[in-house]
Amino acid sequence: MGRRMRTPLTAHSRSVLRRWDGHEASPVGADASAHIPPAGAAQVRDVLLVAIVIAASTVQYVARLGFASDDWAFLGSLTTHGDLSAPGRSVEHDFAIYLRPRPVQVAYQTLLYDAFGPNPLGYHLVNAVVLAVMGALGYLVLRELAMPRLPAVAVAVTYGLLPHYSTDRFWWAAFGYSAAMTFALASIYADLRAVRSQGSALWRWKAAALASLACAGLGYEIALPLLAAAVPLVWYRSRRSEDGSLSSRIGRVGTTVFFGSNILVLSAIVAFKLAFPVGVGVDGNYVQHLARLALGSATTSFGSYGIGLLESTRWAVATVDGGTLAVGLTLSAIIAVYLGVLGRLDASRRWSVRNWLRLLAGGVLVVALGYGIFLTNGRILFSSSSISNRVSIVAAAGVAMIWIGLVGAMAATVPPRWRAWVFAVPVAVVCLSGFLIVHGLAATWAEAWQRQQEILADIRTRLPALEDGTTIILDGSCPYVGPGIVFESNWDLAGALETQYGDPTVRADVVSANLSVDEDGLSTRLYVDHIARYEYDRRLLVFDARDSAVRPLPNADTARAWWATRQEPDCPRGGAGYGTVLFSWDGWYRQFEAAYLWG
Repeated sequence: MGRRMRTPLTAHSRSVLRRWDGHEASPVGADASAHIPPAGAAQVRDVLLVAIVIAASTVQYVARLGFASDDWAFLGSLTTHGDLSAPGRSVEHDFAIYLRPRPVQVAYQTLLYDAFGPNPLGYHLVNAVVLAVMGALGYLVLRELAMPRLPAVAVAVTYGLLPHYSTDRFWWAAFGYSAAMTFALASIYADLRAVRSQGSALWRWKAAALASLACAGLGYEIALPLLAAAVPLVWYRSRRSEDGSLSSRIGRVGTTVFFGSNILVLSAIVAFKLAFPVGVGVDGNYVQHLARLALGSATTSFGSYGIGLLESTRWAVATVDGGTLAVGLTLSAIIAVYLGVLGRLDASRRWSVRNWLRLLAGGVLVVALGYGIFLTNGRILFSSSSISNRVSIVAAAGVAMIWIGLVGAMAATVPPRWRAWVFAVPVAVVCLSGFLIVHGLAATWAEAWQRQQEILADIRTRLPALEDGTTIILDGSCPYVGPGIVFESNWDLAGALETQYGDPTVRADVVSANLSVDEDGLSTRLYVDHIARYEYDRRLLVFDARDSAVRPLPNADTARAWWATRQEPDCPRGGAGYGTVLFSWDGWYRQFEAAYLWG
């Protein structure tokens, strides 16, 4: 029998596909003068897909999350002071100094508290919306840069599901990172829209870009290098607009104002932050710091969720329940079908290996920019799963670009009839893996929240009222559930009790290996510089979470007797900033870092 023949597309079929695609496709990384699509039905579909998938990916865990660590410090201050003037206060450490250069972060946290009070669900629902908007804006930015729909959708949806910045999904204290990245993308998008607009619309878009830039920069600093790099990118784009260069429409002076305003606002933000130089500078050997920054960022980006992705995914599958697995499979199937349909719209030029490698190279640059702010300071820890990964939210966009560049280059080498699915299926698998890992990590935060609630309820039952100036030292509790934090410090437990009792005088801390029983009182150390001391007093109480026993420590003798007889709880090994290490790559990096990269 004869060989099976493929039916060619009719003119009508090609017309239908072009309408689905929204415009004539340009290649990835193509000539920057390529046609920019109008905001038609196709683009709306893409935006909705990206936003809905990201939002839907939070449904399984969002209601189970609560507060942790710094969250309690903020809640305590808002509850008893009505503002964030005194979070996590202790004699030795002024926690509020880290908020002074971040007024947008303060405003965001205050607005959330005013809206939801001590109920965590509202906070997490708002953050889920912010994450969905962030992904949609990422797609829109790529489209404004003339990227075809296929890679733009793939990058945006992959970015929205990556676990690299998981803490920004679970921790109220870190929600400012997702807000900063969202504002940064909004600023870049508005600038790109401005350069192809006319008249008053151009300046309205420009005003929106500057306002978003200010909001991004006056929150967390993480996106400042990306925003600085966007200025020459937008300038280059402005010279290639199909409506004529920007200077031909608004003149040389107008063009100078257009781009100079970005530089002026960025400079003002940097100057403002330098007025509060908390953590600026690097202690010790700067070359060693650069080596640590390069290796740590590479390990965080491509270790547990790159080379070690199989281990991380196996852990996630073993951790999540069947319902979560079913939702993940459904979302990944939707992603695969959607990308497969887009891939079938095939213009053969779209599948050039060179163009996909350009996308990959752009991703490498974005990863570097994502960690660029740490060229100026050494306040960074590296972990793929703990609170330390909150700083990876910008770099993760570059990781998504690298993944999609690699998959696209691979698909470009196979026969045309298979390309769409050779591309779509691996992207969907990466998205499924990210979805499952995020949910596995969310389960640890949810369990930590439940343990907090149990401890606080036991304390309130045993101590229904507190004298002014009471200090409670928590014993017998494990500080971590994986990366999820139960209670670990003098600011989280104190803030939780301050919120619960409405008492701004209460102090608290947690027994750890760093607790010292001294002649005049107890002292604890967290990280390197967070030291707290508690003088012996009848109001210095040890609360044992195992049996709810309360033991006063009025003097050194009673403290030594308690310390000599106490039993250490059986807890997994963990550390501040890391929690309990889950994945091999994190463990290997920490060992190497401790041996060779710390001064």
